[in-house]
Amino acid sequence: TNLQHMFEVRGDMVRGLGANKRAAVDYSCAIRLGADNSEIKAKKAAVEEPPREESTSGKGGKVPVTVITGFLG
Repeated sequence: TNLQHMFEVRGDMVRGLGANKRAAVDYSCAIRLGADNSEIKAKKAAVEEPPREESTSGKGGKVPVTVITGFLG
C-alpha cells in the first residue's frame, strides 16, 4: 500500500540521518500495515542491533566543538 511505502521511505530517510530509534518505529509501522516483506524486516533488525564499537582515538569519534554565534564586530 501507499501508506506502507511511505513509512518504509521515511524509515530509510531518518536512518540515513542517524535516528535509528525513529527508523525502527517507522519500519514497525510499515510491517504492521501488512508488509510481509523480508527486506523491511531486515532493515528493522539492522537499526535495532547495538552499534559496533569503533576504536578511533577512544572517544567514539566525537569531537568537542565550541560554536560562537551572533555579531562579533
